[in-house]
Amino acid sequence: MRIRHAAGLAALIAWGSPGFADTPTVEPLIRQLSSPEYKTREAAMRALEAAGAAALPDLRKAQPHEDPEVRTRLARLIGMLERSTLLSPKLVSVSADQKPVGQVFEDLARQTGYQISCQQGDRQLVTLQLENVPFWEAVDAVCRQTGMGLQPYTDGSTSLAFYKVGRYSPHVVYSGPFRLSGGSLHLSRTLDLVQPQQFNPMNKPRTETLTFMFHAVGEPKAPLMSLGQARVLVAVDEHGNSLIPPQGRYYESNYHHYYYGQRNPVLQSQLQLLGPGDSRTIRHLKASIPVTFLAEQRAELTVNDILNVKKGKFESSSVTFEIEEVKEMPGKQVHVRAVVRRNAPEGQNDYSWTNSLAQRVELFDADGRKFHAEGFNWDSGNPNSVTGTFQFGDGGDAKIGKASKFVYYNWITSQHQIDFEFRDLPLP
Repeated sequence: MRIRHAAGLAALIAWGSPGFADTPTVEPLIRQLSSPEYKTREAAMRALEAAGAAALPDLRKAQPHEDPEVRTRLARLIGMLERSTLLSPKLVSVSADQKPVGQVFEDLARQTGYQISCQQGDRQLVTLQLENVPFWEAVDAVCRQTGMGLQPYTDGSTSLAFYKVGRYSPHVVYSGPFRLSGGSLHLSRTLDLVQPQQFNPMNKPRTETLTFMFHAVGEPKAPLMSLGQARVLVAVDEHGNSLIPPQGRYYESNYHHYYYGQRNPVLQSQLQLLGPGDSRTIRHLKASIPVTFLAEQRAELTVNDILNVKKGKFESSSVTFEIEEVKEMPGKQVHVRAVVRRNAPEGQNDYSWTNSLAQRVELFDADGRKFHAEGFNWDSGNPNSVTGTFQFGDGGDAKIGKASKFVYYNWITSQHQIDFEFRDLPLP
């Protein structure tokens, strides 16, 4: 036991030694998770956590460990590191000297593995040098030079499409893989002509409200699905006056309610503030907003040889597909008509599942090339059952073969709180 303990300490010391971080050895640290010495186990946990995403492959490989405590510690480490990796921005570099913006986006796509395209204006030239900067900061630097902007409506995939908009918001906040940008400020004045003031001395017939609209977007590895209600923590004008409404008077914003549950390229929300009077600037605005994002999707149900399915019932632990008809149309289009039921306890309704169903289904050829999703014709549905036709096409890919595999994905979502601040917002 003493020899084993000494070896563990040597591994921990080496972890912090010069040069060790370049070629970390995870296995000795994993072995120390079953050490009889509590301090050694805790030190190994800290060292593995410090290793970050680089340790994940070895941690996953060791997860079916015979020691129950080691299994528990590994599960905790894997979950912690996976979330930390997911909530860290991807770092990219840009080296462009009069390079077409379409090629710059292609370079970013290669570095990140994201699908990035230009819908128009791809020949505009970019001159930019950036080294290991967060993804959205690089994208914004390119967009400021070219007037490109993110297309807010896509096919529901995690691809990012840019087009020529000719303007951008200078009020931007970056938080991990998420980007928030100021959209507009709207001032509303109301004069109450109904209730005489003498009957209610506290009533003010003239009131002002200020609405701040903002947009949120996530990297394709963490696409947003919904936004909660943002809460204002600080809101002061240039005179130091607070613009926070009295408690209980927050405007509950539910923008894009019917799209919640889907992967969304851009979501919009708002904050309501007190009227600014004669103020001209919001000197400091600090708020927090809860978000739900897609952390992982797992293939749960696969129907092979889909073109030969006449009528069939296919079931997994969470969903049942009753495929009624599969049609191969001209131009490599495929239509799959089905009744889809969520296998949930009675009364557990989930509209987000209904809204996202079309995005959870994909079609592949025999070589694994993915068909382009071209829509979902909805016939009828409720929170637990949907009837309709899934439509797919080749998306312009001449290499794609005949449809072979129809896949339904289970979505693993996660919640996160984004704290954000804007300064010196001009008032209308």
